[in-house]
Amino acid sequence: MAWRICIEKNKAIIVFEDDILISRGWEKTLNKLIVENNLEFDFILLGWNFDSVLRAELFPGINITSLFDPPYPNEEELLEVLNNQHKTKLHKLKNAFGLPGYIITPKCAKKLINFLLPLKAEKIHISRGIPELTSYTLDAQLNKFYKKINAYVSIDPIAIALNNPEESLTNRRNNPRKFLNN
Repeated sequence: MAWRICIEKNKAIIVFEDDILISRGWEKTLNKLIVENNLEFDFILLGWNFDSVLRAELFPGINITSLFDPPYPNEEELLEVLNNQHKTKLHKLKNAFGLPGYIITPKCAKKLINFLLPLKAEKIHISRGIPELTSYTLDAQLNKFYKKINAYVSIDPIAIALNNPEESLTNRRNNPRKFLNN
């Protein structure tokens, strides 16, 4: 597990899923975000799954909860999002699903291993208007933990998973692409 390597090396590491798209110049962007903000962090989420919810602190004490449309953008649309000319910012992370890429510190890795493992099914409340759900996966379980650490999310995203709606755990029955191919 990557978290154990992080602890053994006593260095923050970046973890990427194998099926992600990543923005051009991501290393420079990420270094700039951390240095410019003189950021002390435990965890930085570099993107999230567009077929689910994102909740972050937009301003101190003011949160934003977002659902994305379309939930399954195609590769061209995702690359447009990743390589736009907007100024990427880090916001305090409250809730998100998907782990296309993230940075984790050794201190955080130790906490996560002790707090989250073994994984168990638990109810997670996100925000008003979002139904409570039962969590079974690592990225869902992390939602219980984000508020307890210095967790941030990169908006605009730096990494995005190219989710296959046929395999997505968030949308097994209602594949929006099935109508596009007919």
